[in-house]
Amino acid sequence: MAMTYQAETTLHVVASRLAIGDLTARYGRAYDSGDREGWVATFLTEGVFELPGRDPIVGHGALRAFFRDAPHDVVHVTTDAIVEVDGVTARQECRVLVLKPGTPGTNGDAVDPIVRLVGRYTDELVYERGGWYFVRRAVTIDLP
Repeated sequence: MAMTYQAETTLHVVASRLAIGDLTARYGRAYDSGDREGWVATFLTEGVFELPGRDPIVGHGALRAFFRDAPHDVVHVTTDAIVEVDGVTARQECRVLVLKPGTPGTNGDAVDPIVRLVGRYTDELVYERGGWYFVRRAVTIDLP
């Protein structure tokens, strides 16, 4: 028995939302672990990364150069994703917290992490070659 159009559409949206969540997690984990190629691979070949106060970083070559010079002693935590899927394109907005390890005390006690920033990612995505990719990922800093 064939699925109805509504059932197929619902399945596509749910599967896409899950895959976009995985893409977002791979992005953060690759960045935090220093996996340049893994991080770059989350973007479309001509993908764009935008940070406040600087020119857009466009394409895999420029993304690699940015990554090489960026600090990787942080942990990205993304949450509260709102995802809208329209066929093979999607938009996502999610919160991001960037945490940095605190400095241990003289007796080796653990300390709370330092919140480097609280912000949002606004993403444009495309489904291509069997997976979702960032076409454009823009960072908005809400609390530096």
